[in-house]
Amino acid sequence: MKRWLGLVLLFIGLSIVIVNFLEWNIGHTAAQDFTEEEADEVAEVAQTLEKEMIFTPPSIEEPTPVLTSDIQEEAGANIATLLIPKIEQKYSIYWGTDPSTLTQGVVMAILF
Repeated sequence: MKRWLGLVLLFIGLSIVIVNFLEWNIGHTAAQDFTEEEADEVAEVAQTLEKEMIFTPPSIEEPTPVLTSDIQEEAGANIATLLIPKIEQKYSIYWGTDPSTLTQGVVMAILF
């Protein structure tokens, strides 16, 4: 009886590990590597912003609100790219929260 219980617990533990690995792998494969051009562009923009911030204080303007009725995107549409220079990765951002879009990668939606 103890042997069966041990085998069942071992099987459950391996199942949990496999499921977590597959979830991690899906998230990990959503990332794309930077190209040299993108890395140079990010560095150039950072230097430009740094220079502008030293000499010109940022203007304080009230942001214009974006109404959800103004957004006309199809579910699953690629709407942006998230660049993370520190880890040299980029992620495509998709519109919507339906199950097929959630499996594509990073999603964006306005929920109220």
